[in-house]
Amino acid sequence: MTMQSREEDGAPEENIGPLVTRNVFIDTQTYREVEFDTRHPTLMALFEHIGTDTLRLHTTDITLRECLRHVGALTEGLARELGKTAGLATKWRGRIPANAQEMPEVPTGIDHSAWSKTYFGAFRTALKTHGAREHAAASQDPVPIFRAYFDRHPPFDEKKKPKEF
Repeated sequence: MTMQSREEDGAPEENIGPLVTRNVFIDTQTYREVEFDTRHPTLMALFEHIGTDTLRLHTTDITLRECLRHVGALTEGLARELGKTAGLATKWRGRIPANAQEMPEVPTGIDHSAWSKTYFGAFRTALKTHGAREHAAASQDPVPIFRAYFDRHPPFDEKKKPKEF
C-alpha cells in the first residue's frame, strides 16, 4: 500500500486490473508516513477493508522491529524539541519577569524510551485488533529464498519488475 497515485508511480492506466490477492503486506515506510497513527484515514480505510474481509493484513517480526525503531526516533525527536522549546520559554520568562506567569510551562524530562514503547504497543495492538497476522520472518532460513532468487524462480523471474525486491 503506497500513497502514490497511479500517475505518480509511472504505471500506465491500462495496467490497472482487479486485485489478484487479498493478502497485503505494508512496508514500514508507509506506516512511518502516517506516523504510526492508527486513526489516520489511510489506515482507517485499510482497517475497513480488513473488517469486510476484502483484505487480509500480514506483517513480520522484522517489520515490527523496524516500526519500534522508527517510533523511538519520532519520540526522541519530540522530546528534543520540547527541551528546546522549554529553554526558549525560560528565556522569555526572564525577559518579562512581571508577566512570567502568563508563559505556560513546557513539559520536559519525558522518558522517550518508555513513551515509544507505549506508543508502539498501542500501534501493534491496533494492528492485531484489526486482524493483522504476524509472521516470524527473522527465524526463517534465508537460503531457500536466495536460491529461488538466483535461480530466478517465482516471484523473482518476472522480467517487468523494476526492482529486485
